[in-house]
Amino acid sequence: MGIEALSRGAKIAFLVEFDRKAVQIIRENLASTGLADEAEVYAVDVIRAIKIFYKKKAKFDIIFLGAPYDSPWLEKALEKLGEAGLLAEAGVIVAEHRKQHPLLERYANIRGFREVRYGETVLSFYENSHLSG
Repeated sequence: MGIEALSRGAKIAFLVEFDRKAVQIIRENLASTGLADEAEVYAVDVIRAIKIFYKKKAKFDIIFLGAPYDSPWLEKALEKLGEAGLLAEAGVIVAEHRKQHPLLERYANIRGFREVRYGETVLSFYENSHLSG
């Protein structure tokens, strides 16, 4: 998703992937598309990445979470993102999951505002909770 965003005009993408083989493929794809200078790749788990971005005082317009389906890491990440305040004022978090693994409406300081279903796949959208009342 990060490479796609860059190809469509995003200024920078921060890509987080724990699997070392997948990290290598991501780096190769960035190089082959000429987008390596617009991306930072973090070979850590999502919770560690959130801590790193929090320490950097990062703010993101879009955060996409594509955790392995049915993984408890997705909900842990949503909770930590809501606590860390990494979402820009009008930013959005998109969490991809199976419809059989419903997510909560609220995690810490973020609140769900939309769901889109594509067969078995659901994209759940979250925003800062103060924006939705």
